[in-house]
Amino acid sequence: MTIITDTATPITRLGGRTALQNAFIRVDVDNVILPDGRTGEYSVITGGTGLGALTIPLVTAAGGHFFGFINQYRYPVKTTLLEFPAGGTDSFSAAEAGRELFEETGLTLTDATFLGTTYPDPLLNCEVAVWLSRQPEEALAVTHREEESGGVLLWYSHEEVREMIRCGLIRSGITLSALMMLEVSGLLTGPGGVRD
Repeated sequence: MTIITDTATPITRLGGRTALQNAFIRVDVDNVILPDGRTGEYSVITGGTGLGALTIPLVTAAGGHFFGFINQYRYPVKTTLLEFPAGGTDSFSAAEAGRELFEETGLTLTDATFLGTTYPDPLLNCEVAVWLSRQPEEALAVTHREEESGGVLLWYSHEEVREMIRCGLIRSGITLSALMMLEVSGLLTGPGGVRD
């Protein structure tokens, strides 16, 4: 297998201006030199600090794995999505991941494992840390509704999650990315180390 890294020609920034800025988003319009030598413009959208954290709540019980999702309406895409708890942060730290997890689910970050970072969309200037939080079995009984977003905590088995992906019911790109990071991590093992 050949792994290709950083062989693309970079785009050079000449200058730019901020077109929009508020507490949640900044839109910059940059003047650039494109790889073919022409000049052009690039719009760069930065959410908050440009950093985020996503936490995968995981319970291992009854010989299987259960994942905690937030079911919430997302205004920009005008639909309800199943997502792992996530949000803008000041760092990739476990403390920031725990803050987001608690805000959206009422759960405390426990037995945390850092899985890496991902870019939710290459059109956004945002990098998100992905954390796994192994929760006690009692977490399956936790019910939570976030006041601001109306998001509700729901639990699904690993097999249900796979089927929902196959059927197009889980469509959040960052959630799908986090699930793949967990799948390839080798951390999803059942009793005796057997893969789930």
